[in-house]
Amino acid sequence: MQDYSDKKNVNKKSLKIIIEIAISLGVFLFLFFLGVILVNYVILPLVIHGGGETTVPDVVGKPVEEAQEILKEYRLNIEITEEKPDSIYPPGVVIEQKPVAGKKVRRGRNVYVILSKGKEKVRVPNIVGLPLERGIELLDKAGLSVKKIDSVSVDTVEAGKIVAIHPAPDNYVKKGTHVYLTISKGTEKEGGFPMPNLLGLTLIEAKKVIEEDSLVLGKVEEVEMEGEAGRVILQSPNYGVIVFPGDTVKLFISKKP
Repeated sequence: MQDYSDKKNVNKKSLKIIIEIAISLGVFLFLFFLGVILVNYVILPLVIHGGGETTVPDVVGKPVEEAQEILKEYRLNIEITEEKPDSIYPPGVVIEQKPVAGKKVRRGRNVYVILSKGKEKVRVPNIVGLPLERGIELLDKAGLSVKKIDSVSVDTVEAGKIVAIHPAPDNYVKKGTHVYLTISKGTEKEGGFPMPNLLGLTLIEAKKVIEEDSLVLGKVEEVEMEGEAGRVILQSPNYGVIVFPGDTVKLFISKKP
């Protein structure tokens, strides 16, 4: 009987130890998961976001670098979502923001912005050889406008058709750019000769060639463009067009932007 009683007591003690271990393990796991929850959902947000609210500042119209610094002062982050053409703001400037200025938000959140790409660029259509009315129609559809139309005698091109355009066809320019057209007025007299190539010459060099061919130098206009200044970038009549002694030649000279 003594042996049986001893075994029973040992079993009770073992069971009690197991229960105590299980309870301790359960309490440990509970505290562990409670700590994880507190860290993830309470402590970390407070550390990252700093807690509290702030008012979103207005960064529309600011260069992106300046906008970033302003938002940083309010403990907000900037995130660029897209860039799109804009006729008002130059490239790299904020044109839209979300949330909008004045809205209350938690510190540390993102402010999503859209940046300007500047004015939209369009391709200059090739309208050389087309009737003037059709050429103007295509330019209008492309978002370009005609600033001036010159005419020149050309025995190889029917009167009223376009023989030259500036900026040149297939170039990409800002939407709304003015273009210059030269149209044919047909053959008026005999004794014509091909217009010499003046592109790349200085004004003095071009004037000398014009006078040697008994032509008349007309209006000279300066056009802003990259590259060397003071060179002929466009001539009217165009190179190769039939001209006659006494015809007027118009030149476009490059200048620094």
